[in-house]
Amino acid sequence: MLAAASAVASHQQELARAKGCANVALTGIGLSLLVYASVRAIEDWHNFVTTDTARAFALPLWMTLGVIPFVYVVGLYSSYELAFVSIDLATEDPASRRRAKLALCATLHIRLGRVSSFVGMWPRLVARAASFRDARKIIDEFLTTPKGGQPEKDVGNL
Repeated sequence: MLAAASAVASHQQELARAKGCANVALTGIGLSLLVYASVRAIEDWHNFVTTDTARAFALPLWMTLGVIPFVYVVGLYSSYELAFVSIDLATEDPASRRRAKLALCATLHIRLGRVSSFVGMWPRLVARAASFRDARKIIDEFLTTPKGGQPEKDVGNL
C-alpha cells in the first residue's frame, strides 16, 4: 500500500510530501526486516548455513542464467520470422525470396536489435534486388542508417 502511495505521489507535484513520508516508511520497514533477518540468521547459524539454503539462494541465479539465452533465441526467431514474412509479401518469386532471406541471414547474423528493426521498405527493397550481391548492399545500407531509419530513394536503384 505504501509503495502504491509513493508511486501515485511521484506523478503529482502537490503530493510531494506524501511521497517523502511513504518513502521514509518503506525504508524503515525494509531496514527493520533486514535487521530482523540478520539477527535470526546469526542466532540460528547452524541451521541457516546448510546446503539447502545455499541451493535456495543459488536457484534464482541459475534460473536467470538459463532463461536469458532462451529468451534471446526466441526473440531472434520471432524477429527473423517477421522479416521473412515481410519478404514473402514483397515478392512472389521463390528465387528472390530465397536470395533475400539468405542475404539477410548472412549479413545480420544474430544481431537481434538490427533484425527486429528490419521493417518498412527494407524487406521490399531486399526482395526486389536483382542479385545476392545487390541484396547484401541494400542490407549494408540498412546497417549504416540509424536504427529504425528508412532507405534513401536511390538505394532501390541497385
